[in-house]
Amino acid sequence: MENNRLRRVEWVDLKLPSVREFDRFVGWAIGRAAFSMWFFGLTAIRTACKIGLVVVDQTEKATHHILDVYTQMPHMGIVEAKYMDVTSTSVSDLEVVTDEEF
Repeated sequence: MENNRLRRVEWVDLKLPSVREFDRFVGWAIGRAAFSMWFFGLTAIRTACKIGLVVVDQTEKATHHILDVYTQMPHMGIVEAKYMDVTSTSVSDLEVVTDEEF
């Protein structure tokens, strides 16, 4: 029974494209691949630039936070309680005060 089915099958004639038609298809496929690679490159560049901008923004934000902490430190980083003013003043114009006058 299987042999009868095989005998009834007729092969469909498949027409292969000519060289000219095949060349057109190859040209179209190469052009399509070239445009795809071009758009992939542009997308990769755009993504890399966006990532770079995010990194720069985050670095700037962190630097501002560090600067906020740094500006809250008075007198070149010394805590105010330990800071002592040692500016020089002239003493020649001062009167000497003693306890005897009171």
